[in-house]
Amino acid sequence: MLLCFALYRMGAIPVMALPAHRRSEIGHLIGLSEASAYAVPADRSRFDYLGLASEMRGAHSTLDLVLSDREAEGDTVAIQHLLERPSPTQKEVDRLDRLRPDPGSVALFLLSGGTTGLPKLIPRTHDDYVYNFSRSAALCGFDRATRYLAVLPIAHNFPYGSPGVLGALQNGGTAILAPSPNPKTALPLIARERITVTAVVPAVALRWMGEASAIGADLSTLDLLQVGGAWHRGLQAARTAGSGRRPARHADRQDRQKAAARPPGRRPLSEKPAGQDLARSARRMNAPMRGAMLSRQRRPLKMP
Repeated sequence: MLLCFALYRMGAIPVMALPAHRRSEIGHLIGLSEASAYAVPADRSRFDYLGLASEMRGAHSTLDLVLSDREAEGDTVAIQHLLERPSPTQKEVDRLDRLRPDPGSVALFLLSGGTTGLPKLIPRTHDDYVYNFSRSAALCGFDRATRYLAVLPIAHNFPYGSPGVLGALQNGGTAILAPSPNPKTALPLIARERITVTAVVPAVALRWMGEASAIGADLSTLDLLQVGGAWHRGLQAARTAGSGRRPARHADRQDRQKAAARPPGRRPLSEKPAGQDLARSARRMNAPMRGAMLSRQRRPLKMP
């Protein structure tokens, strides 16, 4: 998140790659965007992203810089070390001010679903994207009391800005990034962090519903569960009888109007907490974004 905010501030453009992307997708996106930097996690337990970054740097002449969240070998730049630097001087602040982007310029590139092959770049401008998460946050009733749990990779538009993490932070709320949507990880997080809003896809919602009672999940603080993607009839069972509390359907296709649902009121909506109804009806985001890429500042990009 900090890296993205820094890029927006200086007018550089992040390309929101996904944790599951490997050689084929990353190579395609670097070539398409002419990326000059590639940011990856140092943790090799699930996949060697640093090894992939080294390979990509050798294959693409535009790729000048590799960033990692923590200390890494070679000439990789550790973001943690940058954060430990002293506060910027006035000269550095003035230089940043001169780089301030035009609100109508491209802020970031989201990716298409890739259903027809390799993903395509979807440009979103600063003013467009701010309007997107501001209005959807207003519709969903986000405020300072909002505690948003991102269980889907935040490189996706849905958990990032519809209204997502950005909508929560803009309204003075709190955003928590979960390492996994697995119910044994995510449901205890909801209780511990007193989460009020989260967003999932139907398969995750159904699995949560199926396991909430089995693990004794306390979801009493959860006001709103956004469900993105194709609606599943099994989710109808999660409606709360008589209270009006229900999962909010969210169409998250880049090529059509976004839909957001306003909760029918702030808690308490009824004497029965939402978590009990989710559990009873069963009788089941880096993850943090991983592999974000940065296109060359202000360079026109080759579009397909």
